[in-house]
Order: sequence, then C-alpha cells, then structure tokens
Amino acid sequence: MKKISPSQTHSTLPLEEERGGGLSLKRRTAQGLIWGGFSNGIVQLLGALFGLWLINILDPDDYGKMAALVIFSNIASVLQESGFTAALANKSEPTHEEYNAVFWFNVIVGLVLYVLLFFAAPLIADFYNEPVLCPLGRFAFLGFVFSCFGTAQRAYLFGHLMVKQTSIMQMASITLSGIVGVCLAYAGFAYWGLAAQSLVYVASVTAFAWAFSPWRPSLPAVQKEVKSERMKSEKYKLQGLSMSKSKAYFSLFILSLFTLLRPAWQMFGFSSKLLINSLAFQLNNNAFGVLLNRFYPGGHLAGIYSNARKWDDMAIATIGGMVQGVAQPVLRESSRQTPSRPTPDPSREEGEPSGLNEEYSAQPLPSLTGSEGNIGLTKCQAVLSDRSSARPKGTLDTSRTPLLRTGKVGGGSAEGGPAVVFRKLLRFTCFVSFPCLLGLALIAEDFIVLLAGEKWHDSALLLSMLCVYGAFSPVVTLYSNLVISRGRSTINMVIGLLNCAFVWGGIIVLHALGYGLHEMVIFYVALNIAWLFVWQACARRLIGLRWWHALKDIAPFFVFALAVMAVAYFATQSLPISWLRMCLRIVIAVVLYVGSLWIARAQILRESIAYIFKKK
Repeated sequence: MKKISPSQTHSTLPLEEERGGGLSLKRRTAQGLIWGGFSNGIVQLLGALFGLWLINILDPDDYGKMAALVIFSNIASVLQESGFTAALANKSEPTHEEYNAVFWFNVIVGLVLYVLLFFAAPLIADFYNEPVLCPLGRFAFLGFVFSCFGTAQRAYLFGHLMVKQTSIMQMASITLSGIVGVCLAYAGFAYWGLAAQSLVYVASVTAFAWAFSPWRPSLPAVQKEVKSERMKSEKYKLQGLSMSKSKAYFSLFILSLFTLLRPAWQMFGFSSKLLINSLAFQLNNNAFGVLLNRFYPGGHLAGIYSNARKWDDMAIATIGGMVQGVAQPVLRESSRQTPSRPTPDPSREEGEPSGLNEEYSAQPLPSLTGSEGNIGLTKCQAVLSDRSSARPKGTLDTSRTPLLRTGKVGGGSAEGGPAVVFRKLLRFTCFVSFPCLLGLALIAEDFIVLLAGEKWHDSALLLSMLCVYGAFSPVVTLYSNLVISRGRSTINMVIGLLNCAFVWGGIIVLHALGYGLHEMVIFYVALNIAWLFVWQACARRLIGLRWWHALKDIAPFFVFALAVMAVAYFATQSLPISWLRMCLRIVIAVVLYVGSLWIARAQILRESIAYIFKKK
C-alpha cells in the first residue's frame, strides 16, 4: 500500500486514490456494508466464545478487580481521544495537518494521563481498600498509552471507508487477545490474565491500524518560528539583554507545539460535546463497577454484576447493529426535508411534520452499540444515504428498505416527513429489540448455569433484570439520534449528564438506606426506562411527535413480547432438564411472537418478511 508523504503538509490527502482507485463509491460502499455486517457478527461471536471460556476458569472476584479499574481506563481513553475521530470523519477532505495534530495531541495527552494515573494508583488502591489494585492498575493503564498511537490511523481507516481492513483488524485483534487471556488464565494468572488480554487487544488494534493505514505522522514545519526566534534573540542582544539559549529553545518548543496542535484546537469546538457525551456514557455504564467495589470490598459482587452486564451489553450491541445502519442516515436525510423553524401545530396529525426543527448540523450520530464493531456499517450506510448520485439530493431512498416506504401513518400522509420516518424506525426498533432482550431474560438462568457454571448463578437474576433495561436501550438511543440529527447536540449532552447524576446519586442513597444490589439494579432499570419520557418530550418539541402516537408505537410490541415470554416460562417451568427447557422456551417464544403479530396483521412483520425473501 502506498504511504502518504508527510511533506504534503498544506494539502488535502489523496482521497480518491486511497479510497479505492477505480471502484465507484457506491460499489465500495456496498462492499463495506457486507464486510461491516460480517465483522460485527464475527466479533460478537468471538467475544462470546472467549468470554464463556474465561468465566469457566476465573472467579467473580477476578472480574470484580478489573471492574474497579475499568472506569479509570475508559475515562482516560475518552479524554485522550477527545472526540477527534468523529470530528475528522465529519470533514469531507481532512488535511495532513489535521490528522497530524490529532495524532500528536493523542500521544501527548495519553502519556500525560498515564503518568498521572501511575502515581495515582496507590490512591485508587486505598479508595477500594485493595492493595493489589496498585500494581494491577499501573499495568492495565498501559492500554490507553498503546491506544493513543493509533487514534489517527483508525480515524483514517474509518474516514476512507477501508471497512475490509477495519474488519480484519478487529477480528484478528480479538482472536489474539482472547488466546492470550485464556492461556494466562489456565496458567493461574487470574485477573492478570484479564488485564493482559485487554492490553494485547489494544496493542493489536494499534499495530494493525498502522499496517493498513497509509498515513504517517510528521513533525511540524517550524522554519518561520526558528527565524522569528533568531530575530528576537538578536534584538535582545543589541539591547544588551542577552537571551539564554535554554529560554530560546523553550520558546521555540512552545511555538512549534502551538503550530502543531492548532488544527486540533480548531476542531475542538465540534468534538468537545462528543467528549462530554462520552464521559457521561462511561460514568453511567461504570457506576456499579466503582460503587460496588467501594461498598463491598473483595470484588465478588462487582464481578457478579460485571458478568451479567457483559451479556446484556453484548445483546444490545447485536440488536443495535441491526437498527443503527438504517436509523442513522435516514434520520439525517429526513431532517433536511423540513423547514428550519416551522411553527408547531398541535392540531396536525403525525404524518404532517411540525415542531421546532433546526437546520441540520452535520454531526455524526452516536452508535447504538457504543463500540467500534459497527464502525464500517454505519459509515457506509451514511454514504449510501448522503452521497449516492442515483437520486436527487434531499430525498429519501425508501426503495431499499420496506420499513421506510411512505404512506399514511397515524392519520398523516406526508411522504418522508421526520415524524413519519421516526415512527417507522421506532416500531422497527421495538419489533426487534423487545423479543430478543426479553427472550434473553427468559433463558438467563439456564444460559448462565449451563455455559458458565453454578458459581455464576447469582448473575442470572441480574441479567434478567438488566435485559428489561436492555430492551429499551436501542429505543433510547434512537431518540438520541433524533435529537442530534435536528442540530440539538447540546440537549443530548445535558440529558446524558442529568441521567448520569441520577444514577450515581440513586445508588449511593440506596446503599446508605441499607438496600442491596438487587434493589440498586431495579432502580437503575426503572430510571433508564422512565428516562424515555424525557426523550419523548424532546421529540414532541422537535418533530411534533405526540405522546399517544409514541405509546401506540412502543406499547403493543412490549405487551406482545412480555405475554409471549410469560407463556413460554410457565409452559416449561416444570421441565427438569435445563438445556431442553432453554431450547423449548426459545422455540415457543419465537413461534408465539411471530404468530401473534401475524394474526394481529402487524404491518412491520409483513414488510420485514417480504424484504427478507426479496433479498434472497
């Protein structure tokens, strides 16, 4: 692969050559979709296989110790990346200087953060009352040092639709890291094996990113600064105020650094909101890992919760990948079809879009999965939606997906209006998410005990409760996508911060009142489901989506799915064989859910079936 010369400092990168040569954008996008979807499925499968292997070897305490440190590594990684990957991807033709500024910014911040956490490791160990966390933390925190050297390269792969290379990178890295983790676990290294697995994964991703990306960093061109510094030194000498050589070099270093990082600073206005969103997301997701290790030293309860949360997150990532590829570009496209600030009209039906519609602000929508596994899929879908020359700009390509065919929805007749499109996406999300996540809750006990062993039995009930939250998680993220697509990323940021504050405050108060882990998880699930009302209030203002219409789109699928799972549970409760009970519950749930929706003439089911057979 041809390497890009660092001398191209004041020009845009050779996009067409590096993005695929003679292949058309549409063809490369289609290839990217295939590789992105394939990679997402394989990565989830490999993660599940290695995860099952490890939890059969290790104990909950081992996972609990790692859970205590995850939040520090994740927050440091978010601060180091600072949203620049999305900022670069948002630019149509990012220059070498912009990639270079992001690279060196990440390196500097990553090294500084590691030094700070290295010396803070004893304080972290004292906070948890776990002395072993000091050396373990210093070892585990090396992950974001490795990561900081690959952020710009990964952004290049993402921005240039190099989805095949990204897929290979992810699959190879998770395989290598999984092998290392399993081998060390068998050798008796316990939680050190988990830390090493994480380091190998990050290091492998960085190494593959460098191998696949043709872009290379360079030092800044400082000729002007050198000349200026020499002139200043000569001026001081003429005045009898001889400037010391060390001061001159230090001043030159500061000027060079400023020149180097200037493009990154110019992008920071865009990336700062993404940074705050990411911080809130990490604080929310890792609240239990921190507080459980603080409240209950030893890590056992934290490990039990961590295992349950891992399977719930994996299911959410799988379902989210199915929805995200459609939701992200379609919401962006539909937002361009409406006036920038129409007057809301409560008397209008849902098909007649109304509300405070801001002009679209070109910002990438957050991934439903919260991971890199779907990066190629979402990028390629956005390209198909926004750049394809096969249709006029500003129109929706609804021929590809029957879920988005126009028609009357809830009494409206506007074609492709944001409220119509959003309601179709909302129904599709509920149609997929509710049965899958509630189905996992149904088989959680048999699944955990059969595949992980009796020592993880306590995780089963937690997994069942978290799956109820997980069923609504893609719905919440769909609302978040809507808010950002309307140019209101600040609202999205504020809502995320408020949710994070309620989660931490609620868990701390419940512990102070003497409640245990189950009550804390129930509170967490209830809060996040209730947060839908906050998102719906935003949707009501932005696109005029009525509360009654949102309820009609969400409630039927939830009721159907819940009723089906209840029938499957009681019909198989008396079976003594675990594997047979689990398999029968899956079969009964699938047949009853599909059959009941077919009898109820659910249009979303018929359209989906027609689409599947048409594709075949």
